Amino acid sequence: MSTANSNASTSKKTKNAKNVSTIGNHSTITKKTPVILRQSIGIDIAKDKFDACFMVQKSDFQLVIKGSRSFDNNKKGFEAFNLWLNKWRTAELDCSIVMEATGVYYENLAYFLADNVKTCRICIAVARNCKDYLKSLGKKSKTDKIDAQGIAQMGVERRLDTWQKPKAIFIELRSLTRERETLIAERTVIKNQIHAESSAHDSSNTFLKRAKERIQLIDNQINDIEKELSKKANDDENIKKRLENVCTIPGVGKTSALVIIAETAGFELFKNQRQLTSYAGLDVVQHESGTSVKTKGRISKRGNKHIRKALFFPSLSHVRQKAIMCDTFFNVVERTKIKM
Repeated sequence: MSTANSNASTSKKTKNAKNVSTIGNHSTITKKTPVILRQSIGIDIAKDKFDACFMVQKSDFQLVIKGSRSFDNNKKGFEAFNLWLNKWRTAELDCSIVMEATGVYYENLAYFLADNVKTCRICIAVARNCKDYLKSLGKKSKTDKIDAQGIAQMGVERRLDTWQKPKAIFIELRSLTRERETLIAERTVIKNQIHAESSAHDSSNTFLKRAKERIQLIDNQINDIEKELSKKANDDENIKKRLENVCTIPGVGKTSALVIIAETAGFELFKNQRQLTSYAGLDVVQHESGTSVKTKGRISKRGNKHIRKALFFPSLSHVRQKAIMCDTFFNVVERTKIKM
């Protein structure tokens, strides 16, 4: 009995001492096997396909690519990607799916993942940030596969913000406000053409007639969009309340406020004003080095251009209405000689 208990105890100790090996009468400690700490999937998206790369970071800081594959940018490809993801992913660890905001081509995949993959964090990185990061890796070649690897590495090495699917009402408002902006720009082009043609020596009456008809059509479409925007805002109490709050800012009208609310998804994704300023590209950047390099501060413009457009005329109106802001404006203009 004593011998049996002794053997069992020895066997148990041997099983627990996974990192200890015995040579003769001496024990040596073997090196621990690195374990996976983080995992990330980088996705480089194009119009018809997207490339995915699954990368992990181990406890010895080694980066290992587990798999790479291309998928069609459609529902069938999304389902195949989901199966491929579950094949490689370690369920016990946090997993990030990182993709860059490439036009609108990423949206279908992002919405599919938000609805069907609840166990992974979805991160949408700004395209310029991805470009700068990939450039910092020093890779000489550029392919979709290499870009996917670089994006996966960024997801492993950095803690990126989690993307949340915006509500349907904000998507509808954003689509309408952007359509209105496009129509206004188109109307401006046609008006300039009419002015140029009217000033010509031999102007074409038929051209002027057709151009004026196009302007009338655009005006009717803009009115329809504004009516639809107003109806959606009044029907949703949440939007209506936010709209009233934003319109309390002097110089900001209902249309400008709707653009801001639509582009920011009702401010739901922002924790403070600094994040909102950076998202709009209105944060001031400086470039100084030693005593020889010292440029004037300027806004970064690395953000949502639609918000900057919507705030331009309200800012001018605000300057005229508020004495304090008026003094600040002229002080800046006097110092920088730049009215913008």
